[in-house]
Amino acid sequence: MKLKRYQIRENAFMLLFESLFSQEEPEEILLLAEESGALEVTPEVRDLFLKTCEKKSEIDKNIAENLSNKWSIARISKISLSILRVAVYELCYEKGLAVSFVINEAVELGKAYSTPEDAAFINGVLGAVSRRLSRTEACAAESRKDTEAGEETAKTHLE
Repeated sequence: MKLKRYQIRENAFMLLFESLFSQEEPEEILLLAEESGALEVTPEVRDLFLKTCEKKSEIDKNIAENLSNKWSIARISKISLSILRVAVYELCYEKGLAVSFVINEAVELGKAYSTPEDAAFINGVLGAVSRRLSRTEACAAESRKDTEAGEETAKTHLE
């Protein structure tokens, strides 16, 4: 059965949460989840979970850079951290997903599995991540334009 995007995120979040309490490698966690039938592990869930695990240190750095001075990764609840990791992976590495949609579904997961305060915290962190990404992408696009303009000028002078 084809899962909806929310279900894919939810299952990947559950696997990430499980990984925080397990010494098992991500592949073994997937195998155990499949064997137990506790949740549906589709290729999309597998992909999101494994790619998020693979980029965990980069994702955590991104999360940490967007926390207030009073916060650190260690202070974030395990549920919120797992939700944030999935969402930050999607914001940073999955092209074509609507930022507002990713944030909204992460907040909904926070409401379903944690507290309203945690959901608000997730919203705030992801809002900061998305604003920073927007600025970075805008700067990268501007840099590409400058490079292309310089190449065009050079090409004109050579002709």
